[in-house]
Amino acid sequence: MTEGKKTIVLNLSKSETGLVNDAESLVQRDGQQRLQRVIERQLNQIRELGTKGPDKPPSSPNFELSYSRPHNAILIEGGRGSGKTTFLLNALDNLNKAKGDFAKIGGRVKVLPILDPTLIETKQNIIVVILSMIETAVASCADDASLGEARQNLAEGLSLLDGIGQASAYGAEWEDASWVMSRGLDKARKGHSFERKLNIYLEKALGLMDADAFVLAFDDVDTNFSQGFTILETIRKYLTSPRLILMLSGDLELYGRLLRRNIYRTFGERVLRHDIDILEKSRPDVAGTVLELEEQYLLKILPPQNRIVMLPLGGLVERYNIVLEDATHTVEGVRAEPIAHWASARIRDQLLEGPESKGTHPFFDFVSMEHMRMVIGYLRALQVGPGSFPKFNVEVDSRKAVLTVFEARLRANSLPPDIIDRGNFDYTLRVAFEWFSRQDDAPELLRFGIPSDRNKAVGLHCLALALANFLRNSPGASLRAMFALGLPLAMMRRPNLADRQIRASITAFLWNQSAPSSLEVAARLGAIDRLAQDVAKASASSFGTVGVVSKAPRDELVRRLYNVAKAPASLTVAALSAALKDKPKQRWLSALIEAGAGPADFAHGVTWFSIEELTGDDRLGSFGGYLNLIVNRRFTQRGEVNRAVSALSLFAAIAQMLLEPEGDMPRSYVFPSIVPALRQKNAPMGKADATLDEDDALDGDSAEDESAAAHEATDEFGVFQAKMTAWREFAQQVKEAGLSPETIGQISLRLHDDLMALDEKVPAAWKTGEILHRQITNVLHVVVSLTSDHVGRKESPKTSDKPLIDLLSEKRSIRLHPLAVILLSCPLVWAYLDPGEAGQTNANAARLHRNAAASLTLWQSKQADTSPKRFDPTWLDAPRVSVLAKAKQSKAKDLRVDVNGFYDLLNVVPRYV
Repeated sequence: MTEGKKTIVLNLSKSETGLVNDAESLVQRDGQQRLQRVIERQLNQIRELGTKGPDKPPSSPNFELSYSRPHNAILIEGGRGSGKTTFLLNALDNLNKAKGDFAKIGGRVKVLPILDPTLIETKQNIIVVILSMIETAVASCADDASLGEARQNLAEGLSLLDGIGQASAYGAEWEDASWVMSRGLDKARKGHSFERKLNIYLEKALGLMDADAFVLAFDDVDTNFSQGFTILETIRKYLTSPRLILMLSGDLELYGRLLRRNIYRTFGERVLRHDIDILEKSRPDVAGTVLELEEQYLLKILPPQNRIVMLPLGGLVERYNIVLEDATHTVEGVRAEPIAHWASARIRDQLLEGPESKGTHPFFDFVSMEHMRMVIGYLRALQVGPGSFPKFNVEVDSRKAVLTVFEARLRANSLPPDIIDRGNFDYTLRVAFEWFSRQDDAPELLRFGIPSDRNKAVGLHCLALALANFLRNSPGASLRAMFALGLPLAMMRRPNLADRQIRASITAFLWNQSAPSSLEVAARLGAIDRLAQDVAKASASSFGTVGVVSKAPRDELVRRLYNVAKAPASLTVAALSAALKDKPKQRWLSALIEAGAGPADFAHGVTWFSIEELTGDDRLGSFGGYLNLIVNRRFTQRGEVNRAVSALSLFAAIAQMLLEPEGDMPRSYVFPSIVPALRQKNAPMGKADATLDEDDALDGDSAEDESAAAHEATDEFGVFQAKMTAWREFAQQVKEAGLSPETIGQISLRLHDDLMALDEKVPAAWKTGEILHRQITNVLHVVVSLTSDHVGRKESPKTSDKPLIDLLSEKRSIRLHPLAVILLSCPLVWAYLDPGEAGQTNANAARLHRNAAASLTLWQSKQADTSPKRFDPTWLDAPRVSVLAKAKQSKAKDLRVDVNGFYDLLNVVPRYV
């Protein structure tokens, strides 16, 4: 605790009144001490005036022209829920009982019951109500003649006050001249001196009770527009006695509105309606005059030196050590904990942000500046649920309680307060996505910080709580949130997706079903990304996808796939290999020659493949199902079908496997449908690339060709299937693998930027497998770096795996997050990465494999030995895939080529230029 600061103890088990009634736990201690000083100053002034005797009404025509009319009303200032009423009741109670800060002055005053203007009838006059309370107070005292005389003099002027007697002070008797000169003028004089007679009456009443002053408090005058101005006028005209300590509570802004309402009424409806020309010319003068009148009125009856502001908890924390009392647990022998530390720890637990975060949580800083009633309600919501102190486990009820506290603001944000009670993660994701997409700064809000808009800040925090309720211990839900919420919102930072109508169409496109699969969402993200691209100008690498083609001319294939300027005269594999001379040869071409395919024709199905036939059962056997996980199809604006392989689809498939661990791999996780087009308003129609549509490019291939018989699963496939099954069981037992909403937002924004930047770095020489490898390593790098304790310059594996290799190096000993462990250990990920075979130029691939295995082994060594499934380094070895390599129309004997994983195979799948 900070030295030199007084400690204030809060116990949330008490009521709002109990929170501040205890002198040792008083929250608004500064305000109470200042109130004591203001009252004491007024009482001392009364003592100084006491030797001059009571104020007397004039008895001769030569009475003074004016007399002192002090205004000493005390304003307890604060907004709704700031604790004004509680503070006022507490102060009155302490004054009445002469305890606490008021022990010395409590015996010198007589406290009258608090007045609530909302409980005063319209026909009642406030003066009569006050006099009735004073009469009740002096009823127990022995009456004397002087008080009776003062009471009689006071009563003679009461009939002229509004709300008492006849509506008009001048009846028919005023037509009688003799009556006017005798009793009429006497009646008027008595009314004119009513204020001074009231002061004498107060002094006589206090004399009987041996007190110096009455304490009269009005609560929430500002919220009663029918009686509020009448009360202010009564204070201004009549309640000016120094022996009357007036206290009012309210919001100064509402007092201003109350006054402006009556000032504008003074101008008159006819003036405001008919004097338009004059008002238009003098509008600044009129507005300035109204504000000046308001200012002077408030300065007069509510002097600034008598205003006591109700400080929010955030302001009080700067002045005091505010601690939270716990009745059953202790912290270092003291049954209390600093409120900021206590609340911040629970907020971080609710949001899954982890105990490693330090300092006061930003949302507590925000909410602590709200009105005290809301702050207390919020602190009580954080306290909901069992758990040890100060370490605890917050249950779902605590998050629900927080949403209940902010229910009004959630409705103002068009958010359902019962979003958690509905108990459906997809519903929560959709509600969150729709809310985000309506905000102009949606990508920035995805960071889950604290925006300047108070209502928006509360809505964002409550959405984070609702999401966190489903993310704890769920890596699948975390990945799904990244695809269904994070990445599409990150895309909205693009200028062509900034329009609200376009965002609305994106919402309908992504969420055309109540619960679309993660693979479908990933495919639709690719369709949105390709929205502005013409077919003739489509890029190969585009936001995690690689566009692949089915048709291309022979010379184009030689140039793209094998870096040969012109196809050799003899169209055989051996001739093509000889034409490359000293150039680095693709491993697929080397594998063909090693398998005896040298005399084979350079043909479709031998030296290049379309993605459609590789994903069937005729070329790869059962491995085709795993390759099909990353393939998606979409319509162009012309109605054509374009195909792509996608790193995002790979990780979306992993998300589905984690969410549905009982599914049949890989068949249960494939997204088979063609993604429909998302047409942007007024977007130009794309033009087809004629080069990609040449029918003669298929080397005799046609739709009528019969496909080869499906190749049965080999032992290699069985081994890989066993690895995938073991990995799924391993992933299910990894603890604390869920991400916080804040981390998901950070990953989504960083991943969006890195994938977009990668697209700009892709050279023409890169093949489909190379691009996909680079996209996958970018995703892994973002996840590993942003979920670990790594701090350093932003770098991504754009042209080399070195950033990811260094991140996983043994020297750094990075602390892997459980989700990063699950992704790095997935055999399916390594099936698409460069296997890094010995003797090849890409030595980084082998280093990446080695460092990843070492990091995962180190992580496993720190886990409990009781886990039924443990990480196996062989999961990172690419599977041995057997490929049928012969042209469909060829009568030659079947030739099978074995490769490690899909990397080399995808490198001979033609792509967009």
